[in-house]
Amino acid sequence: MSYQNDEESLLCLFNKAITLHRGTPLQNAVTKDIATSAILESLLNAKKHGHDKVRKFVNDRLRGDDNGAVRVKFNDTLKKSNAPTFHDLYKKCFSMKKKNTDKIVKEDRDIMQRLITAYEADRPVDLSTILCHELLSKPVALVDAEGKMRTGDKASLLQTLTEKVACPVTISLTDASHLIIDGQAMVQAIGKPPKAKTFGDLADTVVTYVKKLSIGYKRVDIVFDR
Repeated sequence: MSYQNDEESLLCLFNKAITLHRGTPLQNAVTKDIATSAILESLLNAKKHGHDKVRKFVNDRLRGDDNGAVRVKFNDTLKKSNAPTFHDLYKKCFSMKKKNTDKIVKEDRDIMQRLITAYEADRPVDLSTILCHELLSKPVALVDAEGKMRTGDKASLLQTLTEKVACPVTISLTDASHLIIDGQAMVQAIGKPPKAKTFGDLADTVVTYVKKLSIGYKRVDIVFDR
C-alpha cells in the first residue's frame, strides 16, 4: 500500500511540474518539443526496428543462402542505423566548400521547425506575433551556418525592387519633384573630362552636370557608397 501511495505522489508531482499537450503522440517533457512524423515512427517502433536488424544479421552472417553461403562475413562492421530522435531537431547540416565534407552545426533550436511542428499539432501558436521578434542568436538573413557575414549583391536587390515596377518613359515634374543621383554611377558616366587637368576642373564639370540634370526639381540628393 505504501508503494502505491508513493507512486501516486510521484504522479501528482509530475502532473504539476510537467505540462504536456493533450492529444500529442509524443512530446519531450523538458523542452516541450513535439516529435515529427519521422521521429515518431523511429521512437515508437524502436523495438521492431531492433528485431529487424537482428533478423537481418542472422540471415546475412549465419544462415546464408540455400547453398549455405553467407552474404556478409561475421566480423564485418555493422552500419549505423542513424534512427532520428529528438536530438535531430537541434542540428543542421551544411556543406563545406573547401573540404567537400558535411559538418553538423548544433544550434540551440531549429526554431522554425519546432514552431511548424507545434502548429500542425494544433497547439496555440501565434506566428504573426512570434515572427516580429529575432528568434536566433545569429540571424540567417545576415550570416551563414558558420556564422560568417553574407556578402551583398546590389544587382539582385535592384532586380527584386524593380521586378513589378513599370518605369515610364517620361516623368511630369511637379513642385515637389525630388531627384536622387547615384554618385559613383554619375562619375563613371562623366568619365575623364578632356579639359580637366586638376581636381578643381573635375569638380566644376561635376557641378555643371548636376545643375543640368536638376532643372525643374525642387530637391537634388547625390548618394555615394561612402
